[in-house]
Amino acid sequence: MLIAVFTASVLLVGVGCKEEAAEEAVEEEAAEEAVEEEAAEEAVEEEAAEEAVEEDSKYGGTFVLGSIGEPEHLDQGLVGWTTNHFICDNINGYLAYIWEGEIKLQLAESYKYIDDVTIEMSLKKGVKFHNGREVVAEDVKNSIMRSLTHPETTRQGLIGAIESVDVIDNYNFIINLSKPSPELLTVISVVPIIPIEELDEEGFMKDNPVGCGPFKFVSWEKGSQIILERFDDYWEKDEDGNSLPYLDKLVFVFPGDASSRVAGLMTGEIDFTSGVSLADVVAASNGEMPGIVPDGGQDDSLSQVFLVFNFNRDLWNDLKVRQAVQWAIDRQQLCDLAWSGLATPKVVSVTKNFKDYYDPEWDMYLEQDQALAKQMLEEAGYADGVAIDLKCPNNAPYPDIAQIVAAQLTDIGFKVDITLMEQASYQDAVLGGKDFDITFAGSAFPPLERLLTNMHTRSDGIGNFGNFSDPKMDELVDEFLQTNDGPRATEIYREIWGWRLENAAPHITLSTYAAYNLMSDKVNGWEGNKGLDWFFQNVWLSE
Repeated sequence: MLIAVFTASVLLVGVGCKEEAAEEAVEEEAAEEAVEEEAAEEAVEEEAAEEAVEEDSKYGGTFVLGSIGEPEHLDQGLVGWTTNHFICDNINGYLAYIWEGEIKLQLAESYKYIDDVTIEMSLKKGVKFHNGREVVAEDVKNSIMRSLTHPETTRQGLIGAIESVDVIDNYNFIINLSKPSPELLTVISVVPIIPIEELDEEGFMKDNPVGCGPFKFVSWEKGSQIILERFDDYWEKDEDGNSLPYLDKLVFVFPGDASSRVAGLMTGEIDFTSGVSLADVVAASNGEMPGIVPDGGQDDSLSQVFLVFNFNRDLWNDLKVRQAVQWAIDRQQLCDLAWSGLATPKVVSVTKNFKDYYDPEWDMYLEQDQALAKQMLEEAGYADGVAIDLKCPNNAPYPDIAQIVAAQLTDIGFKVDITLMEQASYQDAVLGGKDFDITFAGSAFPPLERLLTNMHTRSDGIGNFGNFSDPKMDELVDEFLQTNDGPRATEIYREIWGWRLENAAPHITLSTYAAYNLMSDKVNGWEGNKGLDWFFQNVWLSE
């Protein structure tokens, strides 16, 4: 009996020891798990802290931008100069814009076509102007109608299909068209939405613009710089939900020419500049400009350069003289020399892969034929040649284009006098005063409507500053703009461009190119202007 009790006691003690050991093991395992969990939590906190520091490091700083010229004024609702867009795209907000070939909504929340001539749109709520007031539908109506009817506007050629705007309530409105405009949303990006109460006594916003963009206007020291500062109540967020913009200030300076702007980049006085030579782009790409890098470039189907005739001069109303110019030009040489091979020769402003609009027969106009060009000039009565003036901006690549084209025209009998002008003087004398024989223009077009409105008599201002007018062309353009996309639209478009090539009017397309910018390697968040606008709210500077 005692042996049995003893044995049981031993068994109980053994079991107890095992249980105790098991409990200790569990406790140790739990302790280890706790340590691991604590370490994991600390790692998460450290990662979050690092991300927060990294995110915080994006904020602040002054971004200095070298502009190709100083704008005449900052009332973007009336004009479309590149110098104006470069600055004002960051002051203003738009219903929609074009990015990488697609329509992107900005201030608009949604839209729908009720029928071919009626568009209903809704606004985002809570968007504020720089004066603190909320953007409402009445502002949209006022802004659109001002851009359409103001005595100094140059926007009718783009938004002329708009007849009226009806306000439903603070956030909903209807745009009524006088005729179908399939691509209205691609051109309505030229209209900034502004608070009408901020216009001056003469009805302008030329020197003190107020918008609802990421930066607000601070000051303009004429001839020197324009300063914008961060708008703290800007509505847009980045992909992580953080407030935009990152930068404290944008400072736009006006060095005068491309070499001065590039020199400013090299010394660190400038962080970013446009209008640079492609030779400099190539050099920066090859590491030959320490601390300077090119951006990703623009969609090369958007940017074109063309030669513009001034139809106020009798010379250019002679078809044979225009055709002489057309056949004298060697586009491939132009692209190789002026664009360092980074441009594509073109005779029409539409790429071959754009729907069915391109006609392969147009390729015949790509070939230079100097013998035919000389013959055309002689038949026009200028066997001994004729003197013309060529005026163009002094920012790259126009000086190189001017020298090359002038040499090609000289070879067939033209006597060409070249005048290079600062952007502001060029805008005043050439675009405004029509004081030129031929010039070059570069534009970024959303296809297809804007391309065609520039061929219409009613497209004044920058759209048709050569004062071209032809009843047949007006009729064709009007028909196209009232025809929804389809076989007939394709047929009309081809007819328009076929006529244009046969008649070498209203201007001669030379090339399409990817527009590049140069910037400091401290610039982050900029991928290139993949559309028609210059938006810098996502840009930030590293140390």
